[in-house]
Amino acid sequence: MGSVAKRVALCMLVLALLMPLVSAQLTSTVLPVKDRIFKDEVAEFRLTLTNPTPATQEVRLRFEGDIEWRYQTSPLHHGLTGIRVPAFSSVQTTIQVSLRQQELPPRQYRLGVTAVSDKGFTIQDELVLYLKSIGSGQYAPAVSVGVDFPPQVDTRKPAQLRIFLRNRNPLDITDLTISTLSSLTSKQVTTSLGPMEEKVVVQDLDFNPVLPPQDDLLIVRLLVGEEQVGKAEVSYASLPYSEVQETVSVAQRFLRSTITVQLFNDGNIPTLHVVQRPTSLWKVPFTASIPDATLADGNLQWELALAPQGRAVIETHEDFRPGFYSLLILIVAAALYFTFRAPLVLRKEASVVGSEGAMSEVKVVLHLQNRSGKQLSDVTVSDSVPDIIEVSNEFGLGTLKPERMTKHDKRGTIIRWKIEHLEPLEERIITYRVKAKLSIIGQVTLPAYVAKYHAKSRERVVVSNKVGLTLSR
Repeated sequence: MGSVAKRVALCMLVLALLMPLVSAQLTSTVLPVKDRIFKDEVAEFRLTLTNPTPATQEVRLRFEGDIEWRYQTSPLHHGLTGIRVPAFSSVQTTIQVSLRQQELPPRQYRLGVTAVSDKGFTIQDELVLYLKSIGSGQYAPAVSVGVDFPPQVDTRKPAQLRIFLRNRNPLDITDLTISTLSSLTSKQVTTSLGPMEEKVVVQDLDFNPVLPPQDDLLIVRLLVGEEQVGKAEVSYASLPYSEVQETVSVAQRFLRSTITVQLFNDGNIPTLHVVQRPTSLWKVPFTASIPDATLADGNLQWELALAPQGRAVIETHEDFRPGFYSLLILIVAAALYFTFRAPLVLRKEASVVGSEGAMSEVKVVLHLQNRSGKQLSDVTVSDSVPDIIEVSNEFGLGTLKPERMTKHDKRGTIIRWKIEHLEPLEERIITYRVKAKLSIIGQVTLPAYVAKYHAKSRERVVVSNKVGLTLSR
């Protein structure tokens, strides 16, 4: 018995917990937004549907008197396909009511609206509105409005907005405020509108040109006092643009210059701007820039990223002074060299021309050349031969014979020639032969010979090269 009593108590507890869910159903609330209207106006009501159940409900609305009255919901699909109300949630929709037949008299009207749920719930409500009479010739302001505006605008220049107005009542509106507003522009003007008058108002809208390109919504509102009597919206887009302005200035000094290029991105988008400046290969070593440049097709080139309304500076420095001073030093050095160099050029050659037994016979050739443009006088040529080598007393035809040959304890045999005059650019060749006194195998070096001459009342000395010989059997 005790077990049965517990089961009965448990069942009653479960039923008690389920009773609120079973008894719960869809609820609705209607609040008037605008319930007093003239015949050409639209009434508005806000309908709130609440779903206290754990299941989503699909609700459709049914309206009575749709022959005399026109119904529309906002959002529009609430009236066409129904309203989806999630579990334990509320959904709002706006019901707009306007008159189809103008013959209805001014009075109070109760219009039924029924909410039918797919779960079997049905709720009935009333939309109570008052149709006002036009007494003493007074009309409510009612203005139809339309707009014409370009779908794309360049914010650097004004764009034309055309506003089409139509007064729907025989009411003289003396102060009609037209308020135009968007993210990029705003304007407000006041005009008048006579009874049943149609008018076109043209406005030139100015924009903030530095704002980035974007999609925007232009809203036009008509106000009489504080009451809005008309509204229109139009979508448009602001165009991207970028125009880089370059300003070049040049500062010049002796053999150097500074070229400054100032850049300004007069635009609303970032841009990559390329600057080129002609140059030549010989100028490149003398050119430096900030920032660094690259060389492309004979031009110095920079690629700079500029932000909207951004600025950048390029400085190019050309300094030819190092090259000029280097060239000047070379010219001075060359001038000094040609001025102070010895006018007499000496060269000594030797070659083995034969042998007699174990001894070799060597021919020695002395070259003298006056490379200056002046005559050289009293030229004395001295050459020395080691003791182990004997100078031949035979001198060929056409060669200058020595003035004298003397023996020296350390230098061996000294041979001297005397040349009275050596004309400009004249070259003399002196030859003689020598023989080794002993059989010599290996390397033998003949000493340099010396030439002395007089220039500017001073004696000058020039030394030739040494000559190395390889002797063998």
